[in-house]
Amino acid sequence: MLSRVLDHEQIERIHQASLEILQRTGVVVPHKGVLSYVADVGAQVDMEKQLVHIPSDLVIRSLEQIGKKFTIYGRDILKSTEKLDGRLDGKDGRFSL
Repeated sequence: MLSRVLDHEQIERIHQASLEILQRTGVVVPHKGVLSYVADVGAQVDMEKQLVHIPSDLVIRSLEQIGKKFTIYGRDILKSTEKLDGRLDGKDGRFSL
């Protein structure tokens, strides 16, 4: 049986806080190619500090464009599972292997 650790409101609060961190604080990206790429797509980049500030709208647009299908591989390849719709089991992010 699966239990829900976070409710929808808590998940949304974490998401909003994450967007704020990416935009205000930014992330260090020690790779010139990635720094150039994210600058080209709209992030604010300090090349000297290797610091990227990602606007919330860029994160949201990027999330809307990514594939909604992925595979989770377990240590035992027989326990790998393919997931659709960006959810681990179709029930708001809960899963088990």
